[in-house]
Amino acid sequence: MNEKMVFFGDLHLEEEALSFILQYASRKKINVVLNLGDESDFEDSPIILENIYKRLMKWRDKSSDRRLICVVGDQTEDVIPKLRRNYVGMDENGEVIENSIFKESNLIAVHSGQDVERAYSELLRSYHNTEPLLVLHGDVHAMSVYRQYRWLDDWQKVRFIKNGERQIKLKRGLIYWISPGCALWEIYKNHDFVGNAINFGIYDPKEKKVTLKSVVKPYQKP
Repeated sequence: MNEKMVFFGDLHLEEEALSFILQYASRKKINVVLNLGDESDFEDSPIILENIYKRLMKWRDKSSDRRLICVVGDQTEDVIPKLRRNYVGMDENGEVIENSIFKESNLIAVHSGQDVERAYSELLRSYHNTEPLLVLHGDVHAMSVYRQYRWLDDWQKVRFIKNGERQIKLKRGLIYWISPGCALWEIYKNHDFVGNAINFGIYDPKEKKVTLKSVVKPYQKP
């Protein structure tokens, strides 16, 4: 992977968060977007889900320079046929035929980090490349950076960054497990709803840097 990339995961039917993230990529002229899965939720909302997939296609189709990469989450459902070819490990009928793990050079992307541990256990144990190894994953709903995979309990979760941005300078030869957190998280203060945090990340391979962003949109009373 040698192009700058925006990555996010765990949309869970939040069109607003997706729209914001794609607009950010367009505004910054970033042509690679990585979706870490779980676009759906437990509730049955086929119209919202279809709108999400259409937004992804619209962003991708606006320029031939754009690249959309998607991995399958346990709540990725009913993918529009035109979009299936962007999903790693999915056949033309929208069925998963293998582990949905994207790997390119020093980057691995997956919904659940446990799948990477199983599929690349030898690589993780003996990694000694001069480049840093990035494992981008969702599922934990927490913004996190670790040197090995961890599932975060509720009390450990960082749902947004209070100052809005965190930069990680990647060091040679190290492994980084990075989650951008839930794409949209509701923020409460003293049990009162104060706004939404839209969470995502940017990977800059030339600068060897990952930036985790959390954009808080204050609640506007009707």
